[in-house]
Formats: sequence, structure tokens, C-alpha cells
Amino acid sequence: MSISTEDRLHLMQLLAVQSQALDRGDVATWVDTFAADGALQDMGDTPVLGHRALTILAQSRGLPSLTRHWSGSFIFSEVDGGIRIAAETAVLKGNKVQETGQCINDARLVDGAWKIIRQQRRRGNE
Repeated sequence: MSISTEDRLHLMQLLAVQSQALDRGDVATWVDTFAADGALQDMGDTPVLGHRALTILAQSRGLPSLTRHWSGSFIFSEVDGGIRIAAETAVLKGNKVQETGQCINDARLVDGAWKIIRQQRRRGNE
């Protein structure tokens, strides 16, 4: 499978929607970027699995958090019938960088739309 320019743009848009949903505190939109059985894992933590658990996690973090999430330097590769997107990340609060890291996203088409299957986040110091 070759990764088309169109797929790359759709995936970058998916990650942008996810970041902006976090920034606005839009839990439903953020959760919808994941597949129904999608997982989120901060390095060293137990994965959070599925829409219900992701919703509870997001609500527990008190969104919106007055931060801006940014990602860039995307690297795309093919994995297990889907696409992996590695990205450098930063969380900004006001005009200061609060945190940096890397995010590895495995995505696949679900009913014609790209969804995150697994997202692993690693902070810059991990």
C-alpha cells in the first residue's frame, strides 16, 4: 500500500481536529477522532481503551485547559493495514512552552474515515 498525498492530508487534518478539540474542551469531537475501540497511552501508563473510557478521561482533566496543542514534523509509514504517523508535539500555555514530546498514532479507515486506533504519547524527558 502506498500512502497517498490525499491520505496524508486527511491524517494531518485528523490530528489538527484532535488538538483543537482539546483546546476548546470539545470532548465529543476529540473522542470521535478515535476508532470505537481506539486506545490512548501516555508512556508508562495503562492504555485507556474505547470511547467511553476516553470520554471519562477527557472529562476528568477539566477541559478546556487554557493550553494549545501543536504537532508537526510528521513521518508517515505503513503498519498492519493502516498508517503510522509519528509527530513532534508541544503544549503551549500563554506564550510559553509547557511540554514537548512525541506522539505515535496508528490509524486506519473506519467506514470511509480515518480514525486513531492507538495513540502513544511520550513527553520530551521520557
